Amino acid sequence: AAETAALAAAGLGAQLLGPRLALGPVTCALARSGDDA
Repeated sequence: AAETAALAAAGLGAQLLGPRLALGPVTCALARSGDDA
């Protein structure tokens, strides 16, 4: 779910920056925008 949310927030052409991080019940995923601007 964290990966999907990160990709959706970053927009079309987004890419994950690395694997999901987990700390207890919390997960986090980072994505970069597909925009070159």
